[in-house]
Amino acid sequence: MTPMTIPKQGAGRMASFRYFIAGVALTSVLIVSPALADWESKPFTWGPWDLHLEMKDVAGLGLRNVTYQGKQVLGKADLPVIRVKYVREWPAWHPFSWFGLGRSSGRCGPFEDRISPPRLKKNPNCDGKQLCQAEHTIQGVKWLELGVYAKIGQYHLYQA
Repeated sequence: MTPMTIPKQGAGRMASFRYFIAGVALTSVLIVSPALADWESKPFTWGPWDLHLEMKDVAGLGLRNVTYQGKQVLGKADLPVIRVKYVREWPAWHPFSWFGLGRSSGRCGPFEDRISPPRLKKNPNCDGKQLCQAEHTIQGVKWLELGVYAKIGQYHLYQA
């Protein structure tokens, strides 16, 4: 006969917490997924160039399977996350800053301001579209601009 073991009190709480986190993650995926549906892999053709545009997770605008005249020249490229190091502020006139309390505590980053599909805005400079496409000719060479516009807090970000 084997002795009966009694689980620690915290183990049950930890399991409940894990189920709660899993439920929140699943719910957020189900809620956000319609916004991502347009961006999972959008084919794009420009002259002899074929590629797929992606806006997955929080990686920003991405290019996949870029081919030129049918030959693959690039497998995957993502525009980087913006890392911002905010200046630490200690307003001497604010008593909460003296003890590290509240918004005036002088907390600072670096924070990663990630461009993701829910943060995309319609760009007024691109006929109100989320994906901006523009063609430019500079000294006889054609250039394609692909970009997305997002607003995070008070920042207006254009990633191209």
